[in-house]
Amino acid sequence: MDESLFNYQHENVNATEHARRVAHVMYLDDRTREWLQTDTITGWSGDKIHYSPEERIRKFAEKGYALVDDGFEGHSVFRADHPSDQIFTIHLYSLFNEDDEVLTKASFAQRIRAWLGRKN
Repeated sequence: MDESLFNYQHENVNATEHARRVAHVMYLDDRTREWLQTDTITGWSGDKIHYSPEERIRKFAEKGYALVDDGFEGHSVFRADHPSDQIFTIHLYSLFNEDDEVLTKASFAQRIRAWLGRKN
């Protein structure tokens, strides 16, 4: 490995100054390990992140996904202590029946039962 790249430091970056920041909210299917969607939000360090994943999570639930972990919950401010992008991962789990059809009209409990009954 090139040591000059390994030891590279951002000498001209002052992470505490009011600077443009980027946050990515990424939706991951934990069953297939596929990225479903990424939403990118921009703002200024220290400012509130104006984003709510609730509508997107609801739409995924209608398509047969169950929420495993809302990795965005409680993160409402662009950080000022580091210049890199913030990444939040929302974990979902796709629930399919034995024919790999999404059970969109089934209740959450019915989808869980269908998933538990699958032959893996």
